[in-house]
Amino acid sequence: MSTIRHLRLTRALQSRAFAMLWLGQTISALGNAVFLLAIGWQTLQLTHSAMATAIVETAGMLPGVVLLLLGGVAADRLPRRLIMFLSDMGRGLAVLFVAFLTWTHNLQYWHLVVLVGFFGITSSFFGPAYASISPQLVEKEALTSANALRGLSRQVSGLFGPLLSVSMIAFGGFASVYAFDSFTFLISAACLYLMQLPLADPHAIDKRTSKMSLRFIREHAPGAIIADVREGLQYMLQVRWLWISIVVFNVASMGIAAPVIVALPKLMANHYHADI
Repeated sequence: MSTIRHLRLTRALQSRAFAMLWLGQTISALGNAVFLLAIGWQTLQLTHSAMATAIVETAGMLPGVVLLLLGGVAADRLPRRLIMFLSDMGRGLAVLFVAFLTWTHNLQYWHLVVLVGFFGITSSFFGPAYASISPQLVEKEALTSANALRGLSRQVSGLFGPLLSVSMIAFGGFASVYAFDSFTFLISAACLYLMQLPLADPHAIDKRTSKMSLRFIREHAPGAIIADVREGLQYMLQVRWLWISIVVFNVASMGIAAPVIVALPKLMANHYHADI
């Protein structure tokens, strides 16, 4: 029975494209877990203010809520692999810039707000594209395996990320954490670049018709994108379980996860007198 379950869990990895994607994103997720703990701790060290730490964390989380529908429209209209590749490159450069400013002792509070906000914006486009690309990479029967593996990578990164982050801060400082996260984005982007889609990509533009047609322009005009966002919002409001799930998830994130992220560095500094 255990062998059968193992085969079911790893079935999606039989697709080389999905295996490449999952490997890159698992490594990237670990880097994100390392980054999130460090950024809160360093903000507290710079400002000695829990409010300032909360603002930085909010700058990273809020775009994911505000741009949720727009990210979904982008994933529906544009090549998903391209969206993820650009998102990884953008986030990698943002984190690398934080590492450089930290290493040169020029990092200021407003740098964190702007760069973490940019990090959140690019992440809001990555999420929908990553969630919707699996049907292009695996057979229908393997979608359950693909979703389970994605969840597994999140759980593993959440378990080991904080431990790795604290260890790296203690031995190499904050700059080493950000450099590591930037490197994980580079690995993820490389996996996306090397990944070959086994199934036809309905969003890919045929090179033989690379000249933008009038139809292409109409479909990607701002008005068409706004109309898609409006349509998606209307659909979400009509499906009760969908909008309730979204509201509950965001309330839980803002009411539970966010306070924990902000409170932990404050607890370590004030109660345990930790000074890394």
